[in-house]
Amino acid sequence: MKKIMMSMILGFLIGINNLSGSPLPFRPVQETVIKKIKTKTNKLITISLITGSGASANTIKISTKGFLKDVPVLIKDADPFKKVLVGDLDKNGFDEIYIITQSAGSGSDETVYGYTSLKDQQLGKISIPKLTEKGYMGHDDFSLSGTVLKRSYPVYKEKEASCCPSGGSKTLTYTLKNTQLMLSK
Repeated sequence: MKKIMMSMILGFLIGINNLSGSPLPFRPVQETVIKKIKTKTNKLITISLITGSGASANTIKISTKGFLKDVPVLIKDADPFKKVLVGDLDKNGFDEIYIITQSAGSGSDETVYGYTSLKDQQLGKISIPKLTEKGYMGHDDFSLSGTVLKRSYPVYKEKEASCCPSGGSKTLTYTLKNTQLMLSK
């Protein structure tokens, strides 16, 4: 009786989630390690991509080993992973990681997720200001240079298509104070 009831429930759920009538593919959840980072203080930070279970968006998992609190961080509904940058922008002796994702489509803007070692106790989220610069329409690129995070992007004039920027390019620099990225003036 339990098997029949479970089959009925499963059939009902498949019917609700699949109005097209064709069978849904089963995709097991997979975790793929993207990068392992050994910090200056010999701690381990592992960045993984979690895929499967029918979700189209990415989940990025950040795990630590050797911190006082090894609590994983999940970044849900992230754009596709592009790269990881590691630095010590605030020069406090503890590494920060900057995970860069890039959206699909004409804007192709990048998103930065920043996390810092809170004196090897645990990871803390870095607050990143939203970009509101005139002429910004995506196509940006992030890099580290010494103690600054650089963001470069093409500048668009009013009503220009995303394919054809004609306003040159611009580079912004950010510094880190506590757990806040600050736009350098």
